[in-house]
Amino acid sequence: MIVEAVVLNPGPDDRRYAVQVLGSAESWTSLEPPSVTVPAGGRALVALHLHPPRAPHVRSGATPVGLLVSAPEPGEHATTEGVLEIARFRGLDVRLFPSVRHGRSGTFELLLRNDGNEVVRATVAGRGDAEDLTVSCSPETLAVFPGGEAVSQIRVRSPRQLWREVGGARSFRVVVHPTVDDPIGVRGALITRSATTDSRDPG
Repeated sequence: MIVEAVVLNPGPDDRRYAVQVLGSAESWTSLEPPSVTVPAGGRALVALHLHPPRAPHVRSGATPVGLLVSAPEPGEHATTEGVLEIARFRGLDVRLFPSVRHGRSGTFELLLRNDGNEVVRATVAGRGDAEDLTVSCSPETLAVFPGGEAVSQIRVRSPRQLWREVGGARSFRVVVHPTVDDPIGVRGALITRSATTDSRDPG
């Protein structure tokens, strides 16, 4: 995006002015030219090339963009300010660690990473593919700040009787429901062994 600023010289002589961007936009705004010579009573244009990076530290919403215009003489300067509206972008990544555990029960970590540029608030819910597999999430509600991470502990448990009678993989699904985005699901599994192959109960 390009925005033009007008530099005015109300004095009786030609003046040279340096232009500087103020605030957080300084690192991603370039000026063309960075200094101008303005004739007496005249004006000159300076183009601001705004290129905010797609990064979490550049938050969505209204961002002030300031300009400092100064002459070589001490005390001769002026400032002005405008507002740039930064668009929101998504960047939520959800992963389950580990994806598989062995035993009648197990605890998994659900990691949420926010590479977007605004806070993500979400609820977490899990369920087993079989009704007799219980899945609990703690916490069930998370807030993930831009560039940050949050973790929910996922506790999965199969009934003792089922574990002793029928071995195999017991799969489950955890779904993250952001308040303003589509749900994101991940899958995991609990691998159990029947009593005929392993008499130990890892509990």
